[in-house]
Amino acid sequence: YYGPITVKYDEKMDKNKDLLYHITRMNDNADIYKRYKISEKPEAFHEKHRAEIMIYEASLSIVRKHIQFNKAPSVSSLNKTIHELEQSKKDLYADVKLKKEKVKELETVKKNIDIIFKEKEPRRRERDLER
Repeated sequence: YYGPITVKYDEKMDKNKDLLYHITRMNDNADIYKRYKISEKPEAFHEKHRAEIMIYEASLSIVRKHIQFNKAPSVSSLNKTIHELEQSKKDLYADVKLKKEKVKELETVKKNIDIIFKEKEPRRRERDLER
């Protein structure tokens, strides 16, 4: 567990995965939605394809919230971004692991030094008492 260290990567990945999911759903239903928009009998077409149209419109709404006024990213660019974030997170994990190992090593050195000084301390007291 690395908690706050990876939060920003997790948040960005979650946002991009959510965006990817909804863009994919839009792409899957775009043809039906286009046919609905140009249909001569939109009510009948809507009844027949209600689920697909609702999925498209819901996904479109969510995508618009994510991208605001920008153009929606392509599926390949989202996949690339997600992959880069995952790699950065893995690199961060590796760096944290190395630092934890270094801290452990330094703690061992500190304990050894403390032991050495504790062994010398009684000898000094004995010498001081003899004088």
